[in-house]
Formats: sequence, structure tokens, C-alpha cells
Amino acid sequence: MRRHLLIWILSFTFITTFIHVSDALAKRKVKLEEGTLVILRTTEPINPQVLGVGDIVKLEVAQDVVVDGVVVIKAGTPALGEIVIAEKEGYIGKAGKINIAVSSTKAVDGQKVPLRGHLRREGESKQVESIAISVVLCPLGLLMKGEAAQIPSGSQMKAYVDNTIMVEVE
Repeated sequence: MRRHLLIWILSFTFITTFIHVSDALAKRKVKLEEGTLVILRTTEPINPQVLGVGDIVKLEVAQDVVVDGVVVIKAGTPALGEIVIAEKEGYIGKAGKINIAVSSTKAVDGQKVPLRGHLRREGESKQVESIAISVVLCPLGLLMKGEAAQIPSGSQMKAYVDNTIMVEVE
């Protein structure tokens, strides 16, 4: 009985040690270089009528980011941005503007990956038409508004890794 117990304990110890060693060997670190391209997309429409400067915008990674044949950031991974300019369209044909600055996403090992990049949109300006109408026809032409700036859901943008990091991959 003791002999069987000893064999069982030794077998269990060997197997668990082997599993931990093989797990450690299966994982390796890959260098995700500063400047690596990350394609992002918006997950909801973005409009300065609803959102303002400082609001957080949810984005997602549009394509896998691959380094040395290994995925380091998976498509569909959430990313964050912040609205840095949000101007509504205005009178005298002034166009609306919106600008998003990207901040970060996560690598496959859960590490935060700092990003840099911007997505800008500007509505169509109608200042010339507004002034022309008001001069020729009526001063009420000055009440004409420009076009609103909008970023539709699914809009893609380029971002770049802001700092080199080591990502643990399998």
C-alpha cells in the first residue's frame, strides 16, 4: 500500500512539474514596437450635438495586429478615445467640427497598449452661400447654418503604438 502511495505521489509531482514547465516554455515575449499601425473603428455614431470635449469614446480594433507571425492585439479588442474638439454647426454657415484623440487598447496578454492618433471630421461650410443670400436678398440669410460634423458607426482610423512594449504570447 505504501509503495502504491509513493508511486502515485511521485507520478503526480512529475506530471504537475511537466505541465508547469511546458506552459512556461509555450509562452514567449514579442516586442510590439512604437509606431506599429493599429486600425481602429468606431462602434457607435459620434456627433457633437450629443458628445462634448472630454467625453470618452468607445472604439475597437478593426484588424488583428501581427508581429513575427503572432497576433499581439486581436481584432474586436476595445479601445478608448477622447473627444478633443466638438463644435456644433453655427449661424452664417459655420460648419460643425469633431476630433477624437485615441488613447489605448489592450494586448493579448491584458497589458495596456498606449496609442496615438486622431480622427477628424468637419461638416460642409455654407458661409459663402449665407453671406451671398443675406447681401443679395435678405439679412435672414445670416441665420443659415452650416452642416453638422458626424462620424458614423464603423468609421475606420489609423492609430500607432505610442511606446514599445513586450507582449507575452503563446
